[in-house]
Amino acid sequence: MSAIEPPPKHVTTRLILLILGGISVVAVPLVMGSLLPRDHVGSQRVTLRAPRAEVYAKLADLRHWNRWNPQIGPLHPAGPGRYITRPGGDTHLDFVLREATPNERVVVALEATPPRFGAVWTFELRDLGAGTRVTIRENGWFESPTGRFVMGYITGYDVAVAGVARALSNDDQPARGTSPR
Repeated sequence: MSAIEPPPKHVTTRLILLILGGISVVAVPLVMGSLLPRDHVGSQRVTLRAPRAEVYAKLADLRHWNRWNPQIGPLHPAGPGRYITRPGGDTHLDFVLREATPNERVVVALEATPPRFGAVWTFELRDLGAGTRVTIRENGWFESPTGRFVMGYITGYDVAVAGVARALSNDDQPARGTSPR
């Protein structure tokens, strides 16, 4: 009867390294993300050629946000000042108009279901005579340590706000573009 020979040492070493590498791909983001705060702030400024009243009207009309922001799919009414993506689905995002001060300020809450993340976006409008300066501020949170890791180390905390600023710019053909605040 022959004995089963162990695999060569180099095969065992490679297997151990492969397993450790796989574990670290999962463990490192979880550990590092859990060390980051749940809440974050991101901001951007964009200068648009459109007059302040026109920019305000665009921002305060949530039902048509997907017309100027391609990142947002169709929005469906879900109550006064509330529009929802994918109604009836298990996962959706509500856009809720929290404040609308004509020609000055718009505040929109993003509420995810299930509540894995959320944000409040504040749009401050400043008349420049020949255009409008929009300052966008996101006060957001991520429940998942992995989401916090991605925001904190890979994309940055202002990635969503930068996307909104870009969408406003593309819709307006801005005089100066976007700039981090």
